[in-house]
This record gives sequence, structure tokens and C-alpha cells, in this order.
Amino acid sequence: MAAIIEHNRKIREYIYRRFTSRSGYVNFAYGSIFGLGRAFRGLLSGLIFCSIALLFSGGSPVVWGMCLAAAIFYFGSALTWLVPSSDWNSAEPCEHWKRVAELEKELFGEVDKQTLEYIAQFAAEAAAKTHGPQS
Repeated sequence: MAAIIEHNRKIREYIYRRFTSRSGYVNFAYGSIFGLGRAFRGLLSGLIFCSIALLFSGGSPVVWGMCLAAAIFYFGSALTWLVPSSDWNSAEPCEHWKRVAELEKELFGEVDKQTLEYIAQFAAEAAAKTHGPQS
């Protein structure tokens, strides 16, 4: 169970870092739609469990409690997609894209070509800032 939770956290971090946190660099709409879709799925699942709890409210209090606990779980999972962790938005673009590359390697087995291009671009910009203009 802990492995599943950690995997889901890494997927959320990847989607946020890759698509929604850097709107000027990649497709912001894709990340937003994906995140809102996952949040809506959690909301809908929670509402289904609330409906089941109301249908069986005259029955066993155990069913009532289980359904409401499941609803709370799904509402919580929906909120995790809407509110990103504050440490996912690192200040340096190069470090940000290196973390995206780590997540891609871990989750998908390979790093996307575009991610590597961003890392090279921002590393070159950082080096230029450090060394100043060359004459």
C-alpha cells in the first residue's frame, strides 16, 4: 500500500513539475486538464460512496461507516491533485528539470528528449550567468 501511495505522489509531482509549474516552457493546459480530471475522479468517487451510505443508512452502521470513510479518502485524494507540495516548485530551472528527468527515469524507464534539451539549455544559461559575458 505504501508503494502505491509513493508511486501516486511521484506521478503527481511529475505532472506538476513537467506541465503545470512552468507554464512558459511546456503545455500548461495539458497538466491542468490532467490534474483537474484526477481531482474530479476523486470527487465523483467520494460522492458515489456518500450516495451508497445514504441508500443503506437504515441498515448496518458498519456499512455506513465504511462508505463514509471511503468517501473521505476519495475527497482527500481529490484535494491532493489540486494542491501541489510547496517544495515541488524549485527556484532554479536547471534543478527543476533535473528532478523531472529523475522522475521520468524512475517512472517510465527513460528520460524524454525535450527534458534533456531543457536541462542543457538551463545549464548553459546558468554557466553564462556564473562566468559573465565572454569578450
